[in-house]
Amino acid sequence: MATELVKQYQLKPQRLQLIERYPEATRPQAYGESYYLVTITWVGKQASKAIRHRLLLFEIKEILMAIKS
Repeated sequence: MATELVKQYQLKPQRLQLIERYPEATRPQAYGESYYLVTITWVGKQASKAIRHRLLLFEIKEILMAIKS
């Protein structure tokens, strides 16, 4: 998906930040909603490896506040 985003919207791969969201309805009840920051390794404009880092709720709120300002 990252490679397609870069191609379609002519984005700079090294600047691309992705956040994955898994709604509560799709997760086991004990886990609830979750978010992951996805860091991608690039070979040219081709995504080659993705590493996911779970984000805490306060981190998501900070990101959203930064986007809104």
